[in-house]
Amino acid sequence: MWALGLDTNNLTGQIPSCIGDLDQLQIFEAFMNNLDGELPPSFAKLTQMKSLDLSANKLSGSIPPEIGNFSHLWILQLLENRFSGAIPPELGRFGINSLTGGIPEDLFDCGSLRTLDLAWNNFTGALNRRVGQLSELRRLHLQWNALSGTIPEEIGNLTNLIDLKLGWNRFAGRVPASISNISSSLQVLDLSHNRLNGVLPDELFELRQLTILNLASNRFAGPIPAAVSKLQSLSLFDLSKNRLNGTFPAGLGGHEQLLTLDLSHNRLSGAIPGAAIAAMSTVQMYLNLSNNAFTGPIPREVGGLTMAQAIDLSNNQLSGGIPATLAGCKNLYSLDLSANNLVGTLPAGLFPQLDLLTSLNVSHNDLDGEINPDMAALKHIQKLDLSSNAFGGTIPPALANLTSLRELNLSSNHLEGPVPDTGVFRNLSVSSLQGNAGLCGWKLLAPCHAAAAGKPRFSRTKLVVLVVLLVLALLLLFSLVTILIVGCRRYKKKMVKSDGSSHLSETFVVPELRRFTYGELEAATGSFDQGNVIGSSSLSTVYKGVLVEPDGKAVAVKRLNLEQFPAMSDKSFLTELVTLSRLRHKNLARVVGYAWEAFKMKALVLEYMDNGDLDGAIHGPDAPRWTVAERLRVCVSVAHGLVYLHSGYGFPIVHCELAYMRGASPKADVFSFGVMVMELFTKRRPTGNIEEDGVPMTLQQRVGNALSRGLEGVAGVLDPGMKVATEIDLSTAADALRLASSCTEFEPADRPDMNGVLSALLKMSRACGAE
Repeated sequence: MWALGLDTNNLTGQIPSCIGDLDQLQIFEAFMNNLDGELPPSFAKLTQMKSLDLSANKLSGSIPPEIGNFSHLWILQLLENRFSGAIPPELGRFGINSLTGGIPEDLFDCGSLRTLDLAWNNFTGALNRRVGQLSELRRLHLQWNALSGTIPEEIGNLTNLIDLKLGWNRFAGRVPASISNISSSLQVLDLSHNRLNGVLPDELFELRQLTILNLASNRFAGPIPAAVSKLQSLSLFDLSKNRLNGTFPAGLGGHEQLLTLDLSHNRLSGAIPGAAIAAMSTVQMYLNLSNNAFTGPIPREVGGLTMAQAIDLSNNQLSGGIPATLAGCKNLYSLDLSANNLVGTLPAGLFPQLDLLTSLNVSHNDLDGEINPDMAALKHIQKLDLSSNAFGGTIPPALANLTSLRELNLSSNHLEGPVPDTGVFRNLSVSSLQGNAGLCGWKLLAPCHAAAAGKPRFSRTKLVVLVVLLVLALLLLFSLVTILIVGCRRYKKKMVKSDGSSHLSETFVVPELRRFTYGELEAATGSFDQGNVIGSSSLSTVYKGVLVEPDGKAVAVKRLNLEQFPAMSDKSFLTELVTLSRLRHKNLARVVGYAWEAFKMKALVLEYMDNGDLDGAIHGPDAPRWTVAERLRVCVSVAHGLVYLHSGYGFPIVHCELAYMRGASPKADVFSFGVMVMELFTKRRPTGNIEEDGVPMTLQQRVGNALSRGLEGVAGVLDPGMKVATEIDLSTAADALRLASSCTEFEPADRPDMNGVLSALLKMSRACGAE
C-alpha cells in the first residue's frame, strides 16, 4: 500500500503502532478526525513518506524526531493539534500551536521542503541565515511570533518562493536588497507590524508578480517611489501607519487589479490627483487616505470608484465641497470625510444613490445649509455623524424612521425647532444634541411652544413669494400628472404583450411550501409597518408577522429588495425556492412559505425565532452574560448550519446575509463567521474601535493586536461581562479568536473552509467542557 486516506471522518483514539508495518506508504492523510495521544515511535519505519497530513486532530506530546527519517517528505501538516515543546530538526506546517523557543538550526537541512508554516506560535530569536538553504520552498509563513533581529539577506536565495509572510513579529532594520532575487515568482509579501525602517527600497518594486504587498505598521520614511507603477498585478497595497512623506504617488495610476489601497496614518501632503483616482476604478474593497496632510478639493473622479465598499479621507486638510459625483459610489458601506475643511451643503440627490451605507461621518468640517430630507433613503445606516459643522434649519423627521440607525450625533451645529421623539431619538444622549441653541421639545429641552411664542406671522413680501411658488408648483404638478398618465398607458400596453415574469410568477408553484398573497402578508405585518421590522440589509427587510389564518402563528417575513432581485432573476428565484423548500437542519430557520407577485413583491416566510437575532444577543441592552462555553455552543450551532449549507446539499449554498460584504463564494461566509466570533467574544462591533493611542482600527486589527500580546492581551479585549473562571476558559477564548482571525484572512484561499472551522470548534468545546 502506498496511499492511505482516512481524513474527514469521526475516528477516535490513538494512531496504532502497526502503522509502521506499511513501510511503502507514501501518502497518509488523517486530518479532521478526533485522534489523540502521541505519534507512535513506529513512524520511524515510514521512510518513503512524501505527504503526511494529521492536522485538525488533538494529537499531543512532542513532535517525534523519527520524522527526520522521511527524507522524501514534501508535505508535512500538523497544524491545529496540541503539540508542545521545541520543534525537532524536522518541519512542515506547525501553525496554530503553542510551540516555543528558537527555530532549530538543523531544521534548515530539509532542502526538499515546499511549505514551511510556523505561524501563530511563540517562537523567539533571530531568523537563521540558513533559511536560504531551503531552495525549493514555495511558502514561508512565520507571522504572529516574536522573532527579532534583521531579515537575513539569504532570504533572497529562495528564488522559488511565491508566498512570504513575516508580519506581526519584531524584525528591525532595512528590507534586504536581495529580495529582488525572488522577482520572478513572489506573489504575496507581508512584512507588516514589525519595526522595519529606512526608505522603501527600489528592490521591492522589482517584484512584479506581487498581488499583495503589506508593509503596514513599520517605521518606513521618505516618499513613495514612482517605481510603484511597476507593480501592475497588485490587488492589496498597504503602507499605513508608517512615516512616509511627499505627495500622492503618481505611479499608482493604472493598477487595473487593485482592490484595496491603504496609505493612512502617514505624512503625505499635496493634492489628491484626480487622474490617479480615475485610474483606480477597480478598487472594490477599501480606499483609505486618512490621517495625512492632503490639501485641495476631493477630486470629482472619486465618483468613478463604483465598486468601492469603504472610502476614508478623514483627518486631512481637504477643502471645497463634497462632490456630487460621489453618487456614483453605489456600493459604499462606509464613507468618512470627517476632520477636514469642507464647506457648502450636502449635495442634493446624493443619499438615494448611496442606500447601502451603514456608516457616514462628515463631522468637524464647515458644512452648512439644511440636513437633506433625502437621508431617509439611507435604510441601512447604523452610524451617522454630522457634528461640529454649521448645519441649520430643523431636524428632518424622516431621520426617526431609519430603523437601522444606532448612533446619531448632531451636536455643535445651528439646528433649531422640535426634536423628533421617535426612533433613535428616544434613547439619544444629551451630548448628541448639545451646541444647538435653537432646538426644543426634546425631553431635556425647553418646550417648543415657549420658543415659538411671539414670533410674527408672514410678512406681505413673504406672502407674495409664497403665492408665486404655489402657482409654479401647481403647474409642475400638472405636467408630472400628464407624463405619468402617458407612461402608465404605455406600460399597460407593454404588459399585455409580455408573457414573461408576470406569467411565470402566477403559474409556478412549489408544492412543499405554502404560497401567500400580498394581502395575507400585508395583514400579518400591519401593512409592513416599520415598527415590525426586526432586521434589514441591502438584500431584504425582515418583518415580524402574525398569520391571520389558520392559527395566528408568528412568522418572519423576509421581503426581498426588488432592485437586488429584478425580474431577470426570476428563474434563479424559482431555483432557490425549490432548494430552500428541501433544506432541513436544526440550526436553520425553516422556510414555511413564499409570496410572489410580479413587479410587486418577492418574499420568503420563515419560522419566527422567539429569542431574537444574534446581533441583539451580542450587542443588545439585555444581552445575556454568556460564559465561554455557552459562546462556543453558539459558534458551533452557527457553524453546523453553514457546513450544511455549504456541503449538505450536494453543492454550496452561500448564506449571503450573514456576510458583511457580498460575495459568491462560501469563503465569504467564512470571513463573516470569523467577524461574528470576534463580536461574540469581545462584544465589540466590526468598525469604530478606538485603541488607547486614539488610532481607529477595525475589530480584526484590535483582536490581532491582542493575540500578539499573548493571554494577557486576549484578556484585555474580551467582553468584560463574560465570566472567565479558569485558565482553560482564557486559553479557549484565545483559541476561538485565533481561529476567527484565520477566517478573516484577506485572501479567500488562505481561509479555512467551514468543515475545518467546525472541527476546530468541536475540539475547543471538548477541551472546555462545552459539549
